[in-house]
Amino acid sequence: MVHTGVNLIPIEVKLSTTSSQSMAKGIEVFRKHFGKKALKGYAVHQGNMKLPLKPDAWAWPFADKHTKFGLLVVFPTSLFGFFLHFPER
Repeated sequence: MVHTGVNLIPIEVKLSTTSSQSMAKGIEVFRKHFGKKALKGYAVHQGNMKLPLKPDAWAWPFADKHTKFGLLVVFPTSLFGFFLHFPER
């Protein structure tokens, strides 16, 4: 997840090169748990297509040159898998 200071953005990291609606399952659980605090989520994958998976979940390619996830640092946690921190440039 990414914490914006006010809201949370759920992020799933997938090894798959193809996207499917099942990628959004964890994002949906996260959003139910955190309610209005949780914003739209992203399933980051190895493919090359940006696609809506559900109304509030997108499949997003990790390698896309315009990706929001190009500078991430991953810290394992016990709660929902990973906390992503974006270093300031």
